[in-house]
Amino acid sequence: MRWVADWHESEGLKADGVIVMGVRPNERLANALQRAGISNRDLARRVNVRAAAAGLNIAIDCARVGRWLKGEHPRDPVPGIVAEVLSQKLGPLTLADLGWSHTGIDPMDPLWSPDGAAHSLHEYARSDLMLSRRDMAQLAVGLPLIAAAERLWWADPPAGTTAPGPAARVGKEDVAGIEQLVRHFRDLDGRHGGALFRAAIVAQLQDVTELLAHGRTSTPAVDRRLRQTAVDLAQLAGWTAHDAGYYGTAQRYWTHAITLARQAGDPGRGAEVMSRLAHQMVYLGRPDDALQLLDVAGRTAAAAHNLRLTAMLTAQRGRMLAAVGDAQASLATLAQAQEHLARAEESGERVEEWIAYFTAAELAGATAVAYRDLHTLHGKPVGRASIHFAAAIEQRGAGYERVRAMDMVGMAAAHLEEDNLEEACVVAGQALDLAERLDSTLIRSRVLTLATATDRVSSHPQVVELHQRLGGWAAPDLHAA
Repeated sequence: MRWVADWHESEGLKADGVIVMGVRPNERLANALQRAGISNRDLARRVNVRAAAAGLNIAIDCARVGRWLKGEHPRDPVPGIVAEVLSQKLGPLTLADLGWSHTGIDPMDPLWSPDGAAHSLHEYARSDLMLSRRDMAQLAVGLPLIAAAERLWWADPPAGTTAPGPAARVGKEDVAGIEQLVRHFRDLDGRHGGALFRAAIVAQLQDVTELLAHGRTSTPAVDRRLRQTAVDLAQLAGWTAHDAGYYGTAQRYWTHAITLARQAGDPGRGAEVMSRLAHQMVYLGRPDDALQLLDVAGRTAAAAHNLRLTAMLTAQRGRMLAAVGDAQASLATLAQAQEHLARAEESGERVEEWIAYFTAAELAGATAVAYRDLHTLHGKPVGRASIHFAAAIEQRGAGYERVRAMDMVGMAAAHLEEDNLEEACVVAGQALDLAERLDSTLIRSRVLTLATATDRVSSHPQVVELHQRLGGWAAPDLHAA
């Protein structure tokens, strides 16, 4: 595919290969070029070389770079390639550092039309595939993130759905096949960790969003069902990006997913994706942000009337309250989650696939992490975390190898904190044997908590070998999970 670079300035519209942003000069791009000591001609050459190496037929010249500096915005994947080229000179850069975003659209804009949201996500997925080893998206945190989450669900979107196009051809059977593929991806992610299959998930998401963007569904009901499938794929793409350590990329997939869930009229899926944003924030050491995101998710979930979803969100809140050190509220909230889950099990309500992972084992794991955080972060021992980790492991079904490894590592760390050194070493050895077979930043982060727990007893004869084995795991840029 050749990316044509014709600029229709008088029209002020999206042209082939560019998005016209007006006449404001791009000062951030100019500053980056000056700091890098790269001329317009040299940047064009480097972009063309990098694009060719990625198998793209892109032709950029120095005049094109000049128009970027005047305010023109190139289409994906060109911005990402420019950021990668300049990052080689200046260190890691995001698109925002260069005055750009993917497709020139705010990735947290809730006012996309149905086809606009699908198109934006399609372009983002395509760019992600082109530059799969880079995280170009700027991470939103604090008030901007909370405000965006509010807007994503509660702002009034344009009405209507994408009208079927002339090539409408996707029917119920086609969507059923894609749904089956999503189940397969979920299973692979749980068994092996997400990094290995991330590109395949993103590629499938790109295909699905292309169908949505061009109105290639046969009926409104099929369109809604395919849009829900796109939500599931975007959630998975975000989760696997998060598991690979691409936090900004994960956030962008999730914000797109929330918009698609709103357009599909599916508050349950929307609230579940919001909980992923909250999980990421507590993982990155921002539990206050996580609690506010869960407030938004809870209001969104109210319309879904799903007891299992309510139980999951309540358990997440209990964990976040532990992270901020509120022991009393954390324990009370976790007890409420137990009650909600019991009602869900007794009610006979349909277990939706997107929330089926939340079981008694998942609740036990959240409780264990809460107990751990209260003790290790805030000096508030409320009970033995190892008991809850053990319960999670015992109740965990087949196919959840990543979370099983995380629970086992957590249990080993808890045994160390509880001075059960012999049991800790046995469990830790088994956990690391399993963890070494999986590709997951989340597991490596959980190992960090175990390495930290061994520090105070590293000279003990029973722990020396374990401490040495952990030396190759605990990278300094990981967060405790």
